[in-house]
Amino acid sequence: MFKELYRKLTIMNALILIAFLLIFSYSIVGFSNAAFNSSAKSTLVERKEHIVSMIYRFDTLEITLPDETHWSGGSSQSDYSRIDYVIWDEDLKLANLSVLRENLMDQTYVYAQQVMTTKKDSFTSITLSGVKFRLYSSYVETPNGKGAVVQVYQSRLIDDLVTRQIFLVVMGIGVFSVIILIFISAHMAKKSLEPVRRAYERQKEFIADASHELRTPLTIIKTTAELLGMKEQETIMENSKWLENISSETENMSKLIQNLLTLAQADNNQIPVFMGDVDLSKLVRETGEKFELIARDKDIEFESIISDNVHLTGDKDKLNQLLVILLDNGIKYTPEKGKISISLMHTTDKAIITVKDTGMGISEGDIDKIFERFYRVDKARSRDQGGAGLGLSIANWIVREHKGKISVESEPDKGSSFIVELPKKRK
Repeated sequence: MFKELYRKLTIMNALILIAFLLIFSYSIVGFSNAAFNSSAKSTLVERKEHIVSMIYRFDTLEITLPDETHWSGGSSQSDYSRIDYVIWDEDLKLANLSVLRENLMDQTYVYAQQVMTTKKDSFTSITLSGVKFRLYSSYVETPNGKGAVVQVYQSRLIDDLVTRQIFLVVMGIGVFSVIILIFISAHMAKKSLEPVRRAYERQKEFIADASHELRTPLTIIKTTAELLGMKEQETIMENSKWLENISSETENMSKLIQNLLTLAQADNNQIPVFMGDVDLSKLVRETGEKFELIARDKDIEFESIISDNVHLTGDKDKLNQLLVILLDNGIKYTPEKGKISISLMHTTDKAIITVKDTGMGISEGDIDKIFERFYRVDKARSRDQGGAGLGLSIANWIVREHKGKISVESEPDKGSSFIVELPKKRK
């Protein structure tokens, strides 16, 4: 699935880059043409003004310009840069021209007639013998008060060649750039899809693990119920062990479902968080006292080091749940004769809660994964302890909701320390 998505994303990026290249290339050509047209128009207007000045000077349309067959406005004198002219009288009869070209009269007469009628200048293109020319037509009044049309034209062959070369160079550079960018986009597409792929894999694992965790207690309950069905003659007291199994697994399944619902609601921001002033010293002390009794029953030493008068802005119930998860984990994985401690320290702007145990510890490779859902360092032992690997995910969510951070320091066979840092005032 992700290979196909990766391929489609790469192709889409490539098409976007190609479209951008074409738009950019044609834009360059368009700007070049506009610049050439502007420059050519200025040159043609200058040439027309020169012709008009000569008409006024000699009081006739039949003028002869110096070097009239090779006037190029100061450019190098060549067939491609020369500027020629045609002059029509007010009856649209040919009065003068610099050079006779094939189809010249047919091409220029149409625009001369238009300008004579509207008395408005025009700037257009014509084609003579397969070569494109820029044509500038202008209405003028002669010294005797009669109208005339002066037309000047110049080949655009050089401009078109330059524009074509610019286009080819831009396209060449662009194609090379697109090839490089396609490789880069392919890498970026793969990199951008990686978090999605990992999330998808985690979702699949989540569903598989949830199904497994729910199936296990259901199987035990079903098997136990079938066994009780075969012992119809026995009393409840005689079957108390099997009934306790059903009750225990029902409780485990209920806890699992509740944790699943909590995480699902957290993902959708559906769990309300009620922020208020929390006496964290009192909360940690009271929660610690409850777990001290549980620790003593397991022959585990319990120690509390709690600073007084530590207050923060938070959700008391969620913070209590956080403490319960951390202390419950500590007791689960600490053997008899071990030790658990909880401490509360604070600075000017944050409170620091540390839960430390002398349990089985966590390897370096597992530390980065322990907050993932259903992740358990020792799956067999966790299952025996009634854990599904969701508690630390919930704890992590609670800490994030309080804009804090949670970290772990651990060493296999020596124990673990969970450190929670919470800001006293919510930002």
